[in-house]
Amino acid sequence: MSLEKFKETVKAWEATSCATAEFGSSDTEPNFAFQWALRRNHNGEAFTSPTTAGDWQLFTRMSGVGAVARKLTIRLNRCLAAMNGVSSAEHEALKEYLEAYLWRC
Repeated sequence: MSLEKFKETVKAWEATSCATAEFGSSDTEPNFAFQWALRRNHNGEAFTSPTTAGDWQLFTRMSGVGAVARKLTIRLNRCLAAMNGVSSAEHEALKEYLEAYLWRC
């Protein structure tokens, strides 16, 4: 995979976050969880991906919030797979992109 493919998956996560904003998915807490997972993955550090509404810090009392959490998790997993698939020739560019993008954590 390429860096561009990774960037596309990040944009897809962001679009899902915005499309489900009424559940709190575009708030700072879910965005931090997303960025934190990307940073940990890039640094080769162990982590547990957020999977539940509570993990994502969504509005847990809303009907349908579990489906939103699953969508965010699916998008995150696609990002992680794309990140791990970035060619070694693009690792420096990936590092530069992440340094600018991961400002919350």
